[in-house]
Formats: sequence, structure tokens, C-alpha cells
Amino acid sequence: MGKKADTIDRILHQARILFWNEGYSNVTTQRIADNAGITKGLLTHYFPRKRDIVAEINFRDFSRVYSYAYECTGNDAYLSYIITLYTLRRAFCTQPQLRQISEEAFARRNGDVNVNAIRERDSVYIEIIKQFNINMTLDDIHHKIIMSNGASSALAAHYYSGESGMTLDDYLRNSVMICGAMLEIPYFIRVSYYDNAMKLISGGAIPEFDYLNNNY
Repeated sequence: MGKKADTIDRILHQARILFWNEGYSNVTTQRIADNAGITKGLLTHYFPRKRDIVAEINFRDFSRVYSYAYECTGNDAYLSYIITLYTLRRAFCTQPQLRQISEEAFARRNGDVNVNAIRERDSVYIEIIKQFNINMTLDDIHHKIIMSNGASSALAAHYYSGESGMTLDDYLRNSVMICGAMLEIPYFIRVSYYDNAMKLISGGAIPEFDYLNNNY
């Protein structure tokens, strides 16, 4: 591993621990740099803003879970995508620290993007398009993502409010199904794939996501 990659890994590892134990807002970039054994200047060279660190952590978590699921499912892109969304969104629901980190980091994101995450997401969508022979361009998907994210956010707010009576299982199912609808995958196919994903997860083939220990 190169020196740059090793340094970035140390930054992300120490930030992950600090964010989890102390909360995103209570952790300074100086603390992260000190714990990683580097200067604050070097840290901000790689991550100009503290929330950029969270964005990179989230991207790596998605990539790691997806890669694990992809191998587990025999390279089935859509099934792996469903498993990844379900696993990470369930973690957000059941691990309050995890949800708080992202909510505080991106409360005022103003269109912040993670280039690596966009490329990874697009590569996954391209695989799914090929898998189902979907007649859709990446530009089409990018427009649909905006609508899908809005619907998913509204559903999450509805669930987290605790006023709807929605169960965790209902929320996760509907949340994942929205993403399949975005790709214009027929409903009966989405249901079949979701059921297959649940069999793998409930059967123990897919471990519960562990934010601190990187268990994928």
C-alpha cells in the first residue's frame, strides 16, 4: 500500500472511531489529525472539509458491502444492490450514532458530491441496465435519482417520526422497492428479487453491518 493510501486509511479509521464515540459535531479535524499521527494541513489536503471524510467513509462502506454481496450472489448486480441498500439502511435505523453522523455532516451540504461515490453508483446502475436490457441512459438515471432520493427521504422522515405506525420491515421494503421503481424494473421482478435478498440476509449469508469493525 502506498504512503498516500495508508495515510488516508488512517484518517478514515480514526475519524470513524471518533465520530462514533463522540458524535460528528464534537470532533474537530485537529483531533482526527492528531489521532492519525499527521498534521492538520495534511488532513485538509486530502479532505478539505470534515464532512468530506464522512462522504468517503459512506462511499467505502457502500462499495465494501456491495462487493461482498456481489460475490455472494454470483455476480448478480441487482440482487447485490438490493442487499446493500437494505443492509445499510437497516444499520441507519438500528444504530442511532450512524444516522446522527450523516445527518449532522450533511445537514447543510449545498449540493456536495463525492466523485468516487458517483462513479461507483453509476457503474452499479450500468450493470443493472445490462442485466435487464433496460433502455435507459445514465442521464435518464441521474434525473430519476433526484426523484427517488426525494421519495426515499420523505419515507424515512415518515418512519423516523414514529407517528405513522410503520414498522421497520415495512420501511425498509418500501425504501428498497422505490429504488427498483426508479430503474423501471417491473414490480413482480422487484418483489421476487427482494424476497431472494431477504432469504440470504435472514439465512446469515449477509452479516449485519458493523460501522466500527468493517466486517465486510
